[in-house]
Amino acid sequence: MSQSDRLRVRKLLAESRRRLPPKRIPRQRHPSGAELRYRARMVQVLDEVNAEVASLAPLIDRLATQIVQSNEGARSDASPAAEFLGAISQIRKRMNSRILSAPALRRAAREIAANVDRFNRGELEGLFKRTLGIPLTTGKDLSIDRLIASFANENVALIKDLGKSALDRVQTTVLDGFARGRTTRDIAKDLAEQRGISKRRAALIARDQIGTLNSELTQVRHVRMGVTSYVWRTAGDERVRDEHAALEGRVFTWAQGAGSEGNPGEPIACRCEAEPVLDPLFEGL
Repeated sequence: MSQSDRLRVRKLLAESRRRLPPKRIPRQRHPSGAELRYRARMVQVLDEVNAEVASLAPLIDRLATQIVQSNEGARSDASPAAEFLGAISQIRKRMNSRILSAPALRRAAREIAANVDRFNRGELEGLFKRTLGIPLTTGKDLSIDRLIASFANENVALIKDLGKSALDRVQTTVLDGFARGRTTRDIAKDLAEQRGISKRRAALIARDQIGTLNSELTQVRHVRMGVTSYVWRTAGDERVRDEHAALEGRVFTWAQGAGSEGNPGEPIACRCEAEPVLDPLFEGL
């Protein structure tokens, strides 16, 4: 927190009628809309993969039937496997030039990050107005710009990897089916299972990445308001992991966090939140 921010917050508090910290602090909401948009972007990539793979159905059917009839199996240098790998290679090229192109993914990632930033700012603006009667410290903040840029770069890689991994699993599944002499129906069933795995992974990544960014933005804005500590709050349901349930109600500093668990929202798919500790802001008033 800069000296000018500290003086501004103290001045506003001194001018307000409030002299004691509030007894109850409203919960900060999770940016669910941004999470859904992020997941939709990843599902779009997976749908593109699935559409490309669906176009290979006649080829897979022909090659699988050929292998079953010849009763030879598929070696890495066998023509059925080589023909299939050639088709997959063409799909990778088309994907990389279209939906997985870095500029397009970077624009999408920055838009998602900006949406989370707007949501986070609005949530904390409302929180501080309701609890302290003063506005959130605003203005240019390079640390927020860096968070958004870092999110964009990291998530370009994550989305590209999701598409690549989905194609890798298709390739492995089909080649394994060829090698084992499986029927087209069996291979199609295996591919359907792989699609389910990919979509569950997309949902996990979306929850994790949006939760982490929201937590980092909360930390920046808390500290800028002079809030250096928080109360760890869980979602309070049966999905809360045991190690986080043990942290419920405990006070930690943003600088140190809760040891190996870090700060709320940072662990994978964490749904916890940081309730600001406001008492120190009133000291000496």
